[in-house]
Amino acid sequence: MPASANQTSSRSTPFWNWAICELDCGHVSCVKHAKASELLTLKTVSKMQVVKNEQEKETLTEKELMLKIGDEVSCTFVPSILATLHDHASLHTLFMVNAVCDLTSLLDEQSFSQEQAGFHSASLLTAVNALHALGIVHRAVTPEAIMFDHRGYAQLFDFRLAKALTLGDKTYTLCGTPDYLAPELIGGTGHDHGVDMWSLGVLIFEMITGRTPFKMSDNAPELQIYANVTNHNQGDLEFPEGASAQLQEVVDGLLCPDSATRMTFAQNLTKHNFFEAINWEQLVEGQATSPHAEAMAEKAAELGTSNPSEIVEDAEEMDDTKDLHIFDEF
Repeated sequence: MPASANQTSSRSTPFWNWAICELDCGHVSCVKHAKASELLTLKTVSKMQVVKNEQEKETLTEKELMLKIGDEVSCTFVPSILATLHDHASLHTLFMVNAVCDLTSLLDEQSFSQEQAGFHSASLLTAVNALHALGIVHRAVTPEAIMFDHRGYAQLFDFRLAKALTLGDKTYTLCGTPDYLAPELIGGTGHDHGVDMWSLGVLIFEMITGRTPFKMSDNAPELQIYANVTNHNQGDLEFPEGASAQLQEVVDGLLCPDSATRMTFAQNLTKHNFFEAINWEQLVEGQATSPHAEAMAEKAAELGTSNPSEIVEDAEEMDDTKDLHIFDEF
């Protein structure tokens, strides 16, 4: 079935699913057709919740951008859409990838070694560079937007905040998760693709330490996080004992407050010594072995052998005052 096809899902369709994670307006599941052996990933969001969150435009734009990406580039770390479907209550997107775990859950279990952080940040750098080459800024490179497939490969999933942006242009909307926002995004001075590199720097620090660099406590208010970001000077971060000089240099370079300097640093990032163990050709082609390959294969096996439940969406109370016809062409 072509990715652009519009279908209305039926409860009689013999699909089986295993829940992976919850979203702010839905959930992600591993699914399998009763007559097939291949496992795929289904993202389901509530139409009413999307409307309540005022994310109609973002939700529709996400589909358009992901189809554009799938048509124009093949990236191991950005999943391709197989089909989109909708029923009276929900929007469904079926992806050609077997996702088994979200990065948030993985980080809750344990911090990453530098080898693990290096591999996964290289994977995400590959994904971000592919998007930037198409003129797309992601603006949500966060653990909540990243899934791991059965091979242990990171998959950049959530594109609701992504935006097509011509090289040299800037956009001014304040959006995203406070912990990962670049100073120019917080300051409203205009931002571009450099915000993705900042978020990647935050994410590398978090993978190593188990926390984000500008949130000093779990209950830190957003305004304090914003202040910590805007007052940050390059080289101010304190790293845990044992952090290599190469790791510190990469994170400091990506967390440079000046966006232009940050992007100049990022242009040569694949050649940095922090990534010396990465075979970039194998990585791009999906032939490199992930340090989480065994763990994710085990999770995939657990999902595939556990008792599934047939996909049956709960009937959601619909608000007749809300016009949901905007989703008719999803």
